[in-house]
Amino acid sequence: MTREGLAEAATKAGTRLVACLYGRVSNDPARDRTSVVEQDAANKRDCSTRNWAVGGSYADNDMSASRFAKTERPGWDQLLEDLADAQYQVLVLWEASRGDRRLEEWIRLLNLCRDLGVWIHITSHGHTYDVRKRRDYKTLAEEGVDSSDESEKVSGRVQRSVDSRAERGTPHGRLLWGYRRIYEVSANGKRTIVAQVADDALRPSQHLITLAALGALHASILAGHPSRALARAASRGLPIPNDAWFGPYGRAQTVLEMAKRFASGEGANGLAIDLNRRGIPTPHLGKKGWTDVQVTHQIENPGVAGKRVLRGEVVGDASWEPIVPVKIWRAVVAKLADPSRRTQHDTAVKHLVSGIATCGVCGGVVRQAKRRGGEYQCFPKAAVKGMAFHVARKQDGVDAYVQMSVWERLARPDIAELLAEDVRADRRAAELADQVQEMTSRLNEARDAYSRGNLPMEALTRIEASLAPEIERAREKMDHVRLGPVLEGLVSPDVATVEAAWWERTLPQRREVLRVLTVRIEILKLGAGRRNYSPEESVNIVWRKPAR
Repeated sequence: MTREGLAEAATKAGTRLVACLYGRVSNDPARDRTSVVEQDAANKRDCSTRNWAVGGSYADNDMSASRFAKTERPGWDQLLEDLADAQYQVLVLWEASRGDRRLEEWIRLLNLCRDLGVWIHITSHGHTYDVRKRRDYKTLAEEGVDSSDESEKVSGRVQRSVDSRAERGTPHGRLLWGYRRIYEVSANGKRTIVAQVADDALRPSQHLITLAALGALHASILAGHPSRALARAASRGLPIPNDAWFGPYGRAQTVLEMAKRFASGEGANGLAIDLNRRGIPTPHLGKKGWTDVQVTHQIENPGVAGKRVLRGEVVGDASWEPIVPVKIWRAVVAKLADPSRRTQHDTAVKHLVSGIATCGVCGGVVRQAKRRGGEYQCFPKAAVKGMAFHVARKQDGVDAYVQMSVWERLARPDIAELLAEDVRADRRAAELADQVQEMTSRLNEARDAYSRGNLPMEALTRIEASLAPEIERAREKMDHVRLGPVLEGLVSPDVATVEAAWWERTLPQRREVLRVLTVRIEILKLGAGRRNYSPEESVNIVWRKPAR
């Protein structure tokens, strides 16, 4: 801190003071900068009246200055750098709150100006403050306290409104893809959400194909599966068209389709590839198209199941109808939470039991051996002296036996006992969801009490340490893998009916059936040189049993 500040020294020398101007507004829906322009004009008028030269004008439009702000303020940051470089003798603000609503940052500014001897002029006060003077420093410090307190009040009102809407289950925030909102417009033009409903409107896909390319496809294929046929044609590099569309799509229907297919065993990556081939645009119209992450993000969102979320937690049923039945959504969530779920892209797997079956000797996974075409072989967990593998078996024989065993298992009467586990799991999940909601409410009440100053930090810490682990354990118990979505349409007392339904499934879906029906599938070691053996001697299937 120098004996003589920048502003005072310039005044004594009779030189014209150089001022910097700053304007800011927190909310500018029209993005027309009207407020910051008006602030700048008022600040310049005061500078002109006092014969100050305007050395720089800084602004941050549509940016908050409170501790709740989510973005940096480039204009303010640059202003502070230039002030620290002693480029100005006066800082001009329309009002103190335009500077910084974070008390610690406002005090830091006051200290910087005090050290440099920079005056602070508040246009709305019509007064210039010299923060080297105790009374002026106190006045602006109190302004900072008031600005910070006002932002806390506003945040409290907003949070109460958000909490209230959450309790009522009404929509808030960004619109979920698959829904549309119905608004009511008041006389002053303010829009209020009346309802949120499924977006069933049919839209054309983004892909086109020429009539010449269509003519190259077989008529019966086009009649039976137009979208798939067009997708195959497009993937083969046929000309991109301007006279024929892929079949239309609906957003709500697409979300439901993704959830059902994922719950029944298809992978997110395969779904993303299929959506891109069909020309269905992503929620944000990204040029790169769908990815596995985007697919899972859409179908695991509780909102699509008619659940209301507050601060990342499900707090109850929403006021809108679900796109995805709760049973399907829980199956999706359980599958995503399953630690044994493979991270390998499902589209890369070409064989039924590859990566699922294990070696009956070492427990290593069994995959197709590339150098032994048409054979499964184990890949030992540890090197075996003089032996590259323990078991090798013809792929066709293993697949045929496993498939027939699965068909027969699905035709047995006791399969109903396995499916009954879903009912019990759903009932238990509903009970656990109520427990999670009750504990979460207690935790939020404690946090609100602390923010109001009615609860000491030590008490809040004890409550969080007690409730947070209980909430997490309850959520883990809710993640029970559901069989119903995977086996839907496959269960029948008639093996031939089961077989027909099996061949309608994609390979990833068939593999998922194996995962939910079996505990393990083992390829057993046979005697040296044996060529004749029964399938039962070659493959051991341990079936999943109902929990007792």
